[in-house]
Amino acid sequence: MLMRLLLTRMNHFTQIMSRTPVEQRLRVLAVAHFILAMLTGTISALAMISALAFSASMSRLLGGTETSAFSFYLYFGAGTSMAGLALSGITAAAGWNLLTRRWGAFGLALELATLCLFPFGTILATVTLVVLVRRPVQDYLGMASQPANSQ
Repeated sequence: MLMRLLLTRMNHFTQIMSRTPVEQRLRVLAVAHFILAMLTGTISALAMISALAFSASMSRLLGGTETSAFSFYLYFGAGTSMAGLALSGITAAAGWNLLTRRWGAFGLALELATLCLFPFGTILATVTLVVLVRRPVQDYLGMASQPANSQ
């Protein structure tokens, strides 16, 4: 049993090492997208909790009256948190497209939306787009344009 476990791990390691450089780059970019999505989602959820808690506590401190400033904070905080959660999902979907090698106009739209996550999403999306325009990556993903007279 121990030998089988060790051989399975070694087989997995050799499969990882036998990947082409293009596959390795796409996998690294996909993992970076997933990490960014988790961070963005966590921060957005904490911001949502903060907006709700701050508005509720300030409303209680002021005797139950809601002022426009606290309502604004509640709606603005909740709105930006929801936008952050949506961008988190978009970033995870872009990573999934890279991981499963499904790339096209939808993947490009997801990557362009990831640009909105300043600064880390902007850097990651720019690097991803630069990698995706390279010829070996386009050949690997099946995106390379064929000559007009090839059949």
